[in-house]
Amino acid sequence: MTSDSGGSPRSNTPGDESIWDDFVIENCGSRELALAEVLQDGLDSVMGLTEKFQTEDLDMPGLGPIFRAMFKNQDVARSVSKILGDISTDKGEYGLFPDPHTDSSPHFMCYDENAHRLYQWPNDLIRTGCFVHPDTIAFYYGGTRYIIICPRFWGMTRDYDSRRHRCPTVTNNMFTDHVEKFIGYQSSVLIHELIHFYLQERSLAQHTTPQEVYEWNACVLLNSVDSSRNPTNYELFIASAYYILAVTDDP
Repeated sequence: MTSDSGGSPRSNTPGDESIWDDFVIENCGSRELALAEVLQDGLDSVMGLTEKFQTEDLDMPGLGPIFRAMFKNQDVARSVSKILGDISTDKGEYGLFPDPHTDSSPHFMCYDENAHRLYQWPNDLIRTGCFVHPDTIAFYYGGTRYIIICPRFWGMTRDYDSRRHRCPTVTNNMFTDHVEKFIGYQSSVLIHELIHFYLQERSLAQHTTPQEVYEWNACVLLNSVDSSRNPTNYELFIASAYYILAVTDDP
């Protein structure tokens, strides 16, 4: 991923901030380039799908069956297309802490103990998210411009290419594989959190009704409107489309 200055990313302190295109990476130190490359992997998969999604008739073979599995019908196609387009164009959002009057693009912040010293905003939720909950890899800090990258993120496999020849198993019209087999990758995690960012208050979460769901079959069971509010439905749509559009062409 190139910076908006055309060369090395712009950096400043505090927070070790760098700008890659319109996305901002902060406090990542020596892992900044690695995170930027993973982010680019994810963005490439979304941009390829966005172009295809805008030109393909969803009643035709190709993306249609995947779309119907994840979103049911074309009533939400425009909403889904908008989220994909927002990610592809690095769109900013207004009304986000700490600069609600500024068009804020997503900021990816690598969390460590220095964050308490560097950032003048509440950190208790971030500390709890990254260090108390054992399964948290990254999360969007709702109402802010920040996507928090927890230390566990760095133990994951990097990108979609690792998914080669890992088609999901379906038995009696039910997915039988754990969802992580298909989307348990760094690039997929970043896309998931970007979807939370662009859905904002429309996103399903643990406090909404219905709650956010993550497993294959739970995602498929959501109705059309709720599926368009559930980030993992998008994540599975993007991953499935990538597999069909790119990986299956590779011998």
